[in-house]
Amino acid sequence: MTSEQRVRTESIICKDWRCFICHREYGLDLHHCLHGAYKRLADEDGLFIALCRYHHSRLHDFGENDKELKALAQKSYIEKKVKEGYTNGQARGIWFSRYARFFD
Repeated sequence: MTSEQRVRTESIICKDWRCFICHREYGLDLHHCLHGAYKRLADEDGLFIALCRYHHSRLHDFGENDKELKALAQKSYIEKKVKEGYTNGQARGIWFSRYARFFD
């Protein structure tokens, strides 16, 4: 499966294969909104988006938009759990049990 197909079918954050920040439609990379030890879980949970190479490198080199994208990943995950029938409190608890911190 290509990166474009993954975003369109598996991302719970967005379905567009264009840069989430500037909306460019070329030179795109798949970006996991949570890194390090949480990358595997974030991948399982669909917490990734498309970023153009410029914004992807700015994020990794300088942390630009990193906090906002982590908060967006958390919000998207909790909203998905609420749609599945959990209360907001339960959804936040599930998030915390997986990621051990909040970003909001």
